[in-house]
Amino acid sequence: MGSLFSKINNLISEDSPMGQLLQKTNDYSIYSFFLQRKIKMHELILSPLRRDNKPTFNIYPPKTPRWKGQLLFKDYNGESGNVFKFVKLFAFHNYNIHLKTIYDIITFIEDKLKLNTNNPVKIEFKETEIKENYAKNYGIKHFEKWQDYHLEYWKNYGVSEKLLNYYRIYPVKYLLNSQGKIIKNFEYTNTFAYWIHDKFKLYQPYEENFKKFFNQCPKEIKYIQGIEYCFGPKKEIIITKSMKDIMVFQAHTKEWENIIAPHGEGYNMKDELIYWLLQNFKKITIIFDFDYTGVKAANKLRKQLIKSRFYNNNFIKVKFVSINRILKRGKMEIPDKDISDFRLVHGEEKTKILINCLLNG
Repeated sequence: MGSLFSKINNLISEDSPMGQLLQKTNDYSIYSFFLQRKIKMHELILSPLRRDNKPTFNIYPPKTPRWKGQLLFKDYNGESGNVFKFVKLFAFHNYNIHLKTIYDIITFIEDKLKLNTNNPVKIEFKETEIKENYAKNYGIKHFEKWQDYHLEYWKNYGVSEKLLNYYRIYPVKYLLNSQGKIIKNFEYTNTFAYWIHDKFKLYQPYEENFKKFFNQCPKEIKYIQGIEYCFGPKKEIIITKSMKDIMVFQAHTKEWENIIAPHGEGYNMKDELIYWLLQNFKKITIIFDFDYTGVKAANKLRKQLIKSRFYNNNFIKVKFVSINRILKRGKMEIPDKDISDFRLVHGEEKTKILINCLLNG
């Protein structure tokens, strides 16, 4: 049973217990039943797997062969997988039930969806699916030069135009479709493109959280944010959570630092990236946010590095910018949970002191 459950995310054959269940219903029906609504592909909703105050959960059709014919879910706290993993996590969070094996999960689904009765739950999904790589054919047009309001935004974080240009971060005027026609005008907004090799990631700081980024970078090691600038002689590296944090770190250190930022704290690091980190850097400092998602992701990454077959007594530590919480609108919040927020609140000198403590303390 354990070995079968360990293969829960592999290709599901029709004669397996999971395949037989999906012949009675389908994974879209299962998602819809537990979510109590029909969810569209890629639509962000409040997470059903934890307490959430902003949309951070979606389902989508994969392209990878091992997931053929399935719908996957992604929660921005780092959890992802197929419908059976979703049900396991959903049952634990919402029913306080620990489903230990795949057979427990199947029985739970059959019971809730009444699959062994004459009235099973089966919801057909007829909407045209949005392709996962929908951003790949888009282009952008930059401003010919930085506008004052663009530079003012970065000046608040101590980041200069020279550093922005070095990292190939530029203000965006228009988003273009594959025919070169304007489909979005950013002329009077603060919208920036992070160029990584030949791909870009748009950052819109004043949009709602789930609309801030528009990313066309594939999940390859060369498209990790900052990795193009990490080939100096220094045998230390920082892993942080965003390109903006990379910029703030570089702007407030005397020496050039090796810094990377995966596309989100829940990014699943593959062997190629793990190998690159452990072979090139003796000291690795992970600096994520001090919240549920950040702490979980930081500790998961540290454990992944230490347990890797490439580990060679590398010094790996987890640090947090701040652990100070305040009560705001009835909720405990961390006003300076990342280095960018800290710089905005506390200024240049305190930021330099903090960075020195984070890297050398």
